[in-house]
Amino acid sequence: MKNRFKIEQVAEALRKSAGIQAGAARILGCTRQAISLYVARYPQLARVVDDAVEFNLDLAETKLIDAVNQGEMTAIKFYLETKGKSRNYTRRHEVTGANGGAIEVTGARDRLIATLDEMAERLAIGNAELGSITSRAPDSGAKPNGAGAITEETTQRH
Repeated sequence: MKNRFKIEQVAEALRKSAGIQAGAARILGCTRQAISLYVARYPQLARVVDDAVEFNLDLAETKLIDAVNQGEMTAIKFYLETKGKSRNYTRRHEVTGANGGAIEVTGARDRLIATLDEMAERLAIGNAELGSITSRAPDSGAKPNGAGAITEETTQRH
């Protein structure tokens, strides 16, 4: 890969774009794929991206706490549902059948049994075919190889 940009140029563009590779590409006038190749090739650029992502997460968490402190109910609910799980602040979804009753699953057992029966039948046919092949040619040196295929062994006579 011919380096069109110096590593520090790419690093600066990644910092300015908050670690977003498409943004860095716009700054440098190249494709996102080109930036991705630089990041994959140079570990120091991957660290720049990681640092930017961590900074952004810290910033977002700070803004979230600011919103909670301002009494914004949406922020409060979000915080409790994500950070308050250990205190049982979770969103719970109940799925019920008709009139709040149980959900009935019909036919699942029968479909499973039919599938298992079909698989057993296929295995039986395969084993029968394998048995008839090996019984027809025991003197030829043909043997099943463990994977269902037949291999030929040849011997040299002196």
